[in-house]
Amino acid sequence: MIQLDLGIAISIFVSFFLMIVFVHWIFYNLNKRSVTDKETRFFTRCPFCANLFPDYRDSKELKRCPRCHSLISKTEERGQ
Repeated sequence: MIQLDLGIAISIFVSFFLMIVFVHWIFYNLNKRSVTDKETRFFTRCPFCANLFPDYRDSKELKRCPRCHSLISKTEERGQ
C-alpha cells in the first residue's frame, strides 16, 4: 500500500496544476508570435525622446509617442 501524506498530496496537486497552466500558456503563445511579427514589421522613432515604438501602418496623420506622449506628424517622422 502506498502511503500519502497531506504535504505530498498538496505538492502533487499544485505541481500538476502548474504544469497544466504552463503547457496551456505555451500553446496559447505559440501562434501569437507569427501574427505579431507581421503586424509590427514597421517601427517609428520619436524625434523628441528617441523612443522606438511599433507602427501598425494605420492611416492616421498624427501618432502619439507612448513614452513622452508627444504628437508626431508624418513630416517629423521622416526627419523633415
